[in-house]
Amino acid sequence: MAKRLINNPSDFVEEMLQGILALHPGVARLEGVNALVRSDYEQVKATQVALLSGGGSGHEPAHAGYIGAGMLSAVAPGGVFASPGVAQILSALRVVTGPPGCLLIVKNYTGDRINFGLAAEQARAEGYNVRMVVVGEDCALDEGGTAGRRGLAGTAFVHKIAGAAAAAGCTLDEVTAQAEHVARSIGTMGVGLSVCTLPGKPTPDRLGPNEMELGLGIHGEPGVRKCEVQPVDQIVDQLVTTIAKSKEEGGSGYLSLSSGDSVCLMVANLGSVPYSELFIVARRAIQQCEAAGISVIRSTVGTFMPALDMNGMSITLLKASGPGADVMLQRLDAPTAAPYWPSRMSVPRECPPAVPKGKFAAPEQSALQYASIPQEAADAIKALVLSVCAALVAAEAKLSEWDGAVGDGDCGDTFRRGADAVAAACQSNYVFTKPAQLLTQIADTIASVMGATSGVMLDIFFRAAGAALHKRLGSDAAAVTAADWVEAFAVGVERVQFYGGARPGMRTMLDALVPALEAARAQAEAGASGTEVLNQAAGAALKGAEATQGMEAMAGRASYVRKEQMAKAPDPGAMAIAYAVQALTK
Repeated sequence: MAKRLINNPSDFVEEMLQGILALHPGVARLEGVNALVRSDYEQVKATQVALLSGGGSGHEPAHAGYIGAGMLSAVAPGGVFASPGVAQILSALRVVTGPPGCLLIVKNYTGDRINFGLAAEQARAEGYNVRMVVVGEDCALDEGGTAGRRGLAGTAFVHKIAGAAAAAGCTLDEVTAQAEHVARSIGTMGVGLSVCTLPGKPTPDRLGPNEMELGLGIHGEPGVRKCEVQPVDQIVDQLVTTIAKSKEEGGSGYLSLSSGDSVCLMVANLGSVPYSELFIVARRAIQQCEAAGISVIRSTVGTFMPALDMNGMSITLLKASGPGADVMLQRLDAPTAAPYWPSRMSVPRECPPAVPKGKFAAPEQSALQYASIPQEAADAIKALVLSVCAALVAAEAKLSEWDGAVGDGDCGDTFRRGADAVAAACQSNYVFTKPAQLLTQIADTIASVMGATSGVMLDIFFRAAGAALHKRLGSDAAAVTAADWVEAFAVGVERVQFYGGARPGMRTMLDALVPALEAARAQAEAGASGTEVLNQAAGAALKGAEATQGMEAMAGRASYVRKEQMAKAPDPGAMAIAYAVQALTK
């Protein structure tokens, strides 16, 4: 049995209608009848042609989501994939229909045609002025036979354009004529990668894991052709060709669009396709139309008339050139209060050129005015950086061993990759005479090679420290004091805590960084030498890192590991920091 967000399957339609009513105050329900109408129905019936549609449930937002000014006046929802009853349809018609009359918009399914047709005849017998338009735009089927083409997602175009005509004050004859024109001007074809599942029923198994169906309807019925799953561009090409081309060109001959024609495009989710995939489909559909000389002048993607949870989509093309096209586009662009019609369809255009890299590239480091220090001091900094790199490379095996006890075992490799890259850059790229720039360069190197959370955190640390040191020194300082380094690194630590959300005591690298910073700051404030500052920082870092053994992890992936595992090893990231700070003393 498929998993669904429902209660009792027999309550599916009732509870769905309750939800629609709770969400949309512009919709009212007929007492004791499964029929929904505009809540301002008295005004509607007195001033404009009423539009009534409906069909089986399971196609939401069709049809209730299209109730509102500028679209439908009422809908009659049947059971899941079942036509509404004549009494439902007739009851809704009586509520919304006044002297201007009523147009029934019906998808071409036998049950819908018969029940809406009988309701129309009874309404006429009661004195109502009623017309009916049947929509059947499925290009996967031939015209032959009594059933004819099925009504699919393109029916929503008829709802929108006829609804706008009614709202504009057109007569019943005019609204009917415009609805019929749209119905003749649309073509739809769909593809399904899975079969939909009815509430409380098992999922049909007619499709294998690598099969799909082309030319299927919206009620779970089989498509006209089963085949292996294809890349989406091939699928879209087949659908667009079938809809748009003549039979001689491999199409259905239903629309027979030609170069110079214009169309409106709808890419409709049949149930469970994410928007990301719909965008991919729309991209290709527009490309195919344009390659054939057909202009796509309006487009939209979304869920319009799905088949419950089916994994599939359909493409609809509405011919928007020739007689009546200008009026049709005006109706399509007219506003509507219907909650689930897009507020405005997109107007595709030639994509603008990409924004050049120069507009968003980071400024060249050489363009910034950094403070410079003497070469002797720069050489000393270089030696310290290389010492740290060597220590981390030597610690690779131990760090990975500890990480393997509590994580995925890649900590040593991560820090070693970063150390190797920094050491290599020391010999060519780094500007050691400009300490603030150096910290930013180290951040850039780490960002390019380390990866993992530790790499991101160290990138943040060095980048923030570099910016802070640059701000502190300006462009004129000729030396960097211990206090300058400490306060710059303090900003780096603060940013790591802010972005990472961790604090000391959570078993992270901060358990070494923060004690080292605090010890260094205390020594710097006391006027200690740089050597003593580093010695005290190294001791505090090691003590803090070793204290993580047995500490409960409260951040990162280690927080998912059982507490008893934590007793087997210290936090490898904290130990890496401790080794790095210790290397500064050598």
